[in-house]
Amino acid sequence: MEENSIGLYIHIPFCAARCNYCNFNSSLFDPYLADRYIKALKKEIEIKSRDHAGKNIFSIYIGGGTPTILTEKALEELLTVVKTFFLWENNIEVTIEANPGTLSAEKIKILKESGVTRLSMGVQTFNPVLLKVLGRVHSKEDVYNSFKLARKAGFDNINIDLLFSIPGQIYGSWRETLCEAVKLRPEHISMYGLIYEYGTSITRKIKQGELEIVSPDAEFIMYRYGINFLKKRGYRQYEISNFSIPDRECKHNLVYWHNKKYLGLGAGAVSYIGERRISNIKNIINYIEKINKKENAGLSKEYISREKQIKEAIMLNLRLIKGLSKHEFYTRFGIKVDDIWGDTIKRLVSKKLIIDTPDFLRLTRRGIYLNNDVLIEFI
Repeated sequence: MEENSIGLYIHIPFCAARCNYCNFNSSLFDPYLADRYIKALKKEIEIKSRDHAGKNIFSIYIGGGTPTILTEKALEELLTVVKTFFLWENNIEVTIEANPGTLSAEKIKILKESGVTRLSMGVQTFNPVLLKVLGRVHSKEDVYNSFKLARKAGFDNINIDLLFSIPGQIYGSWRETLCEAVKLRPEHISMYGLIYEYGTSITRKIKQGELEIVSPDAEFIMYRYGINFLKKRGYRQYEISNFSIPDRECKHNLVYWHNKKYLGLGAGAVSYIGERRISNIKNIINYIEKINKKENAGLSKEYISREKQIKEAIMLNLRLIKGLSKHEFYTRFGIKVDDIWGDTIKRLVSKKLIIDTPDFLRLTRRGIYLNNDVLIEFI
């Protein structure tokens, strides 16, 4: 990634249904509202491209919501506008999130022809009962069909998102989901423990006793099994929750984990440019109105002090399996990691939670499992 390069995130806040565990900035799909939103989004793309003229786009990530719920025409127009107003680097990675069942042969063809290079499919589980617990509207057959269509269209970089520690999930069903996933041979697999977010349907059902939370010990066993299972099948863990075959790491996520600059467009999108983090208005209608009035959709600006940049650098870099580069840290901040956290590092090394080498600071296998506890020690 060159010095004048940035990542680009585009938010599409529409879904076919609200998943029981989701607290993302999303809304049920409404064709009329979606049409208004895309028109406003295209205007913001044009405006922000002028603000960041001279910047190359290293990676693009279109997330949501479910971007592929949009019509073929809307997707094609959106990608055309992005390509028109921003300068794409050679070998750019363009990812779009897709839920199984929202991909038709025609839609996949348009995505491919419009420059999308990577699909990220929200599979979560292959177990029909657990799909209902999560409130997912697709079936495992939809996964197979969508994956097959993507391969037929020439997509050779596909990610599958999986969840573990779902209420009612047992070790056996998690193992079956992993087996089903690797049969498809995606280039990338993301594996996340379910987070019980405040205000979601699944959290309310747990509080009411309708669902039972998976114990921390069972969650740990699932996570450890997933790591070992994927490693034996050729997937290299390069981040706490992410695995890929060689050279297929997600370039866009590496922008975040290396604490690089990125521009966020759309309702609720976040940008990190200069020393400021800017958040767009979350409300879809308010966002549209702001853009149509040619006003800035940014709702809040946060100045990221040097002290906070340092803390974020170690917090994000330690998520990577290779860890924090001491040379890069010194080059950026002009101070050695040991000068700030020398005692903390010694303590965590004695607990066998981190490995301290002359070049890198990285989590041990045990430290990966207890990463939140380790990061708290630093920040």
